[in-house]
Amino acid sequence: MQRNKVFFKYAAYVLLALGLFVLQFSRGVSISLFGFSCDYFIMYTVAVSMFEGMVAGSAYGFLAALCVCTAKGGFPLGYLLFYPFLGMLTGFIVDIDFRKHLLTALLFTTGGSVIYDITAHLLNG
Repeated sequence: MQRNKVFFKYAAYVLLALGLFVLQFSRGVSISLFGFSCDYFIMYTVAVSMFEGMVAGSAYGFLAALCVCTAKGGFPLGYLLFYPFLGMLTGFIVDIDFRKHLLTALLFTTGGSVIYDITAHLLNG
């Protein structure tokens, strides 16, 4: 019985990733404000790593990186390194010191988005 619960929980995480993939990369469905659209996979990676820990955060961060790479074409190394590292770092820090609440999720999501945008800007020129 316990194995079924774990299987359904991780299957729900994968289905959530597929739903976010459709929401973020479909034309006309994506939500944008003043021309800016949010990266749902950063929020997804932070949320999974907060609830499941460092290893699951890294694994689902890799799944998020594969989704983003599939949509943008090719497999740039930046995505494949950033999302798993964000999941691992968030899971590690939350396990050590932070409590699991909305402010912590907001802090890590904002930090991840800022680091992602700065890195993308520096690499793309």
